Amino acid sequence: MFPSLLLDIKRLDFGNVTDVAGYGLLLIICADKLGLTTSNEPTIGSRSQITKLAERWSRGVERSIARMSAADALEILETYDIVQRLVLYREPAPDFIFRYVDLALDARIHGGSNVDPYKLYNIISAGLRLKEKAYYGKPLDWSLNMLDVWHRDFLSGHYAGFTHATAYDIISRVAVLLTSDISAFELNPEAYKRKLFENHLHYLDEVAAAYEAWSCETAADYDFKIAEALSRFLHASRSYLAADEYARYRVALFGALFDKSPSPYLRAALSASTSPIPAA
Repeated sequence: MFPSLLLDIKRLDFGNVTDVAGYGLLLIICADKLGLTTSNEPTIGSRSQITKLAERWSRGVERSIARMSAADALEILETYDIVQRLVLYREPAPDFIFRYVDLALDARIHGGSNVDPYKLYNIISAGLRLKEKAYYGKPLDWSLNMLDVWHRDFLSGHYAGFTHATAYDIISRVAVLLTSDISAFELNPEAYKRKLFENHLHYLDEVAAAYEAWSCETAADYDFKIAEALSRFLHASRSYLAADEYARYRVALFGALFDKSPSPYLRAALSASTSPIPAA
């Protein structure tokens, strides 16, 4: 039986970007649990049902995305891309993805502060890894410039305060630097990255302590954006952590993400990620 929220797609508001992204994540997690994203052979019923839901969700995204702001469209592109590749087994149209990446980039360059630069950087980096020619030129130049700027904020491996930054900015920039090729800036990139990780591990320690103690007062300091950034930081840091350390931080961040999630679909996705989903 699929989660009821997944089956009730008729009630999904495609104008609500958070819910649309959450539903897409729920699709991905359920497909993975049912074996659709691996070599495991799913049942015919589960494959057919999840495929139909993914097709309906994809069509809804494609119809509604043109009416979204550049910032909102950017929020669902990564999820849309993964649903196409892992759930529907097809390559997403590169022109479709790039059209909205380009709009988000233009908006960001012209002062659109609501466009998340770190999500934009990650999507552009993914396009460049796939050698999509559309990402050469302006997107490549922008991403290299931002990587240079963010690296200069951490010349010693610790945030140096050269630019104004929130905790969300600092955590997000650390995650970007840990997952990027910084050999143009550092003679010993791996040593630098380890120092960068060690100097910012306290962010993970703090959220773990808050949720292990169930300190409502301390947990209030973590909104959903910071929890998301910490999740990206944790993923980027996996090679520096022992298995039990990684598990400890993952459990704490699950609590933070679930507690702060603004969408029932995101909460359902998080719950599905830690519980078995039997085939329909």
